[in-house]
Order: sequence, then structure tokens, then C-alpha cells
Amino acid sequence: MKKRYIVILIIVIVYFTVFFLLYGRDELKYSKLKTTLIIGDNTIWQLDEKKWYNIANAKEKEELNWKEFTVFVDNEKLGKYNLVFDNKWYLFDNKRKPVSYSGSLIAYSANYEMKIKNFNQEKISDYTKVNKVLSENNISTGQELTSNTQISVDIDNDGVDEKIYVVGNVFPRETDPDYIFSVVFMEKNDIIYPIYKSVEKNRSFNGCKPYINSIIDVNDDNKYEIILSCSQYSTEGTIDMLYRFNNDKFSIIVTNQ
Repeated sequence: MKKRYIVILIIVIVYFTVFFLLYGRDELKYSKLKTTLIIGDNTIWQLDEKKWYNIANAKEKEELNWKEFTVFVDNEKLGKYNLVFDNKWYLFDNKRKPVSYSGSLIAYSANYEMKIKNFNQEKISDYTKVNKVLSENNISTGQELTSNTQISVDIDNDGVDEKIYVVGNVFPRETDPDYIFSVVFMEKNDIIYPIYKSVEKNRSFNGCKPYINSIIDVNDDNKYEIILSCSQYSTEGTIDMLYRFNNDKFSIIVTNQ
């Protein structure tokens, strides 16, 4: 009887040890991650104790002035610089000399290294998948498209590129449709995974025009999240959304709205 209890105890210990090595270690690691992530001039997100927060308070933004960040411009690493905000982000080296840049800025300050993938945006050449998705969403095909791009990128680190499509007719120039739409989706192994969809009545300058801003590993798990940005008309600013692909679906982790 005593030997039986010992065997059961050993099995239980082995089970929980294996469970921790497979799942608990990653959770413990994730719980310790801290970061401040800057997207362009409109968005600041912070990760603390596994929760993401949108920072919209002017005082909190001001507190980031002269702090060192790892800076990327157009998804290429520029280096580490001190940032100062005055209607836009300005860069300074460690001697407080200004550093000029041109392009889309992403910067982070964290207790770990974030990885950002560069990618090429291409015009869609084969509309087979696009027309299928539009038809399934009761959106007519053959319209004037103001967004019609695709990228190929491996977001789940399985060695195979996925395709992400961005399609829409927001802010049309040559037509006046009754409805405007934007659709973003991923294709993997001939399966469609929706990311973003918006359909609304056309009121000339409403809606927003989505685009893939960045492909970024925000939680150091070697799998990549998507920063989807959506440009609004004139001075209304840009909507930024951070998406994660998990359990065969995309969900928003944090947004600046």
C-alpha cells in the first residue's frame, strides 16, 4: 500500500512538472514582461502584468520625454534614441543632438527584445479569394477599389508564409457607391481567417482606410501579432489596433480607441 502511494505521488509530481514546463513557464515569463510601445504620433500602449493599456493621458505621454527607446522606421531598426513629443515624436542621441527620420515610426522600451518583420506590400493580382470573401459577406464584386493590397509573411513561425489581404472602397475617387466597405483577412492552407470588416452607408468622407502597419512579436513567444491601422479623413487621426492570432482566430488585444 505504501509503495502504491509513493508511485501515485511520483506520477502527480511528474505530471505537474511537465505541465509547468509546457505551459506554466511561458505564463510566468509573460507575467513579467513590461513594455511601452509607441505607434506613430497618435498611439501609446503599455503592457504590465499580462494586461495591455491604451495611454491617452497627456501627462502620461509627457512623462516619456527624454526616455530611451528602441526605434524602428518603416519596420527597419534605426537604433536606440531618446524621444520627445511636441505634436510629433522627435529623436535625440545620448548627447541630446537631434536625429532626423522620415517614415512610419514604431518605438518600444521594454525588459525584453521585440522583433519586427519587414514585409513588401503588393497589389493583388489574383482576386479569387477576395471575390469569395466579398460574396460571403454580401458585398458586390467588381467595384472601384481604393485598397487592394496583399502581403506574404510567416506570423506563426511555422516556416510557411501566410497571405494577408486588404480590400476596400473607402474614399472613392471615380464612383459614388451607396455603401463603403473594408475587409482584411488572412489565408492559410486555403482557409480564410477574418481579421477586420466594416460596411456602412457612404456619407462622402466617413469610414477609414485600413492598412498593415507592422508585423511584430509583442510578447516574446516567437509568434507575431499584427498592427492594423485605419486612416480616417482629414484631422480625425488614425485608428490603431493590435491583433493576435490564437486558436485559429484573430482577436484585438488593444486599440487606441
